[in-house]
Amino acid sequence: MRFAFFPGCRVAFEYPEVEVAVRGSLESLGVELVDFSSFSCCPAYDTVMSFDLLTSLTITARNLAIAEEKGLDLLTPCCECYSVFRYAMWKLEDDELLGEVNRTLVRFGKVYRRRAKVFHVLDVYDRVLKRSRLRKLGSKAAIHTGCHLTWPGRFVSEGYQEMLEGILKRLGVEVQEYSRMDYFCGKGSLRLLDPKTSLEFVEVIVRSVAAETEAEFIVTPCPGCRERLESGQKRLFEEDRIEKIIPVYHISQVVMMSLEGGE
Repeated sequence: MRFAFFPGCRVAFEYPEVEVAVRGSLESLGVELVDFSSFSCCPAYDTVMSFDLLTSLTITARNLAIAEEKGLDLLTPCCECYSVFRYAMWKLEDDELLGEVNRTLVRFGKVYRRRAKVFHVLDVYDRVLKRSRLRKLGSKAAIHTGCHLTWPGRFVSEGYQEMLEGILKRLGVEVQEYSRMDYFCGKGSLRLLDPKTSLEFVEVIVRSVAAETEAEFIVTPCPGCRERLESGQKRLFEEDRIEKIIPVYHISQVVMMSLEGGE
């Protein structure tokens, strides 16, 4: 199994521990990741797309075209990148819009041909862990799937929360349900425009986990959610609004924990 690896800006520049876990776990599972120095930002929803949709779609299509040139599908550990790619692919099913995008891309020697598929790392774990020997972790965890996979719309498949639960079950992690499992983490534009409200979203989630579960940690497939829940808890703890900080892991880190104890 071989993919063009698209780590996304946040993983590549802010969360090296997640990239190490993704690369290490997938290598152990026999998945080859091909790197491309020519990839750009996806770009995220609250950047170019917020003021110039056509340019945003062109940037996304360029990344897809780079993978297509090598005959590869694209793999990302970032939920927002995954959603952005799937959204662009959905929009570019329109022949007229695709033509506009390719008229720009051809000036840079690229053409998007709708050949590349895009996968989140959960898709690959779900496939390859079924045939792998793993150490059962014997832990209890809460999950936070995140908006981009929980509320898929017309362009992202349903069932990612169940997929995450299934992967954790194979790793020997008992998933503890709580009432705010599908709550917004407070990331994105809200954090910039209204930090106080953003922090309140984090508080609602972690209070729900603490009161309703015996979770030892929180697992998310979204690097952005992981950062918001981690940094938000630190602030809440400093302000004496929560009693303890619950560790938050990206799914790749939990897979790595299991593989390191396997054979």
